[in-house]
Amino acid sequence: MNRSVLLGCLWTLVMLAPTIGAAANPPAANSTPAGNVERGRQLFEANHCPLCHGHQAQGGGAFGPRLGPDGVSYDALRIYIRAPAGDMPPFTAKALPDRDLVDLYAYISSQPAPPPTQSIAILNH
Repeated sequence: MNRSVLLGCLWTLVMLAPTIGAAANPPAANSTPAGNVERGRQLFEANHCPLCHGHQAQGGGAFGPRLGPDGVSYDALRIYIRAPAGDMPPFTAKALPDRDLVDLYAYISSQPAPPPTQSIAILNH
């Protein structure tokens, strides 16, 4: 290959590099779908989530972690529910369809944030 062809190919790659990178790594879109909070609450209770995560997804100390309101993203929740690590049982798409996950996430996300520790008198003695 002669030198001018090689330089031409190299110049083309340099000029296309930003485009190739952008196509390979598109900007992250908000992948959190809207869901039904009340139906999510019903699913949370029906699937026995409060046993480990508490009734407001606040976590249970040595048991399940805090899930809401900003504890986990929708995508992370979906991935973990399908193939959890630790003691949590997996929920397949047959047992808990993606539509249900959307509602479950809506409920978890709707929970109030915990109060700051400075506002809890017993913790500040």
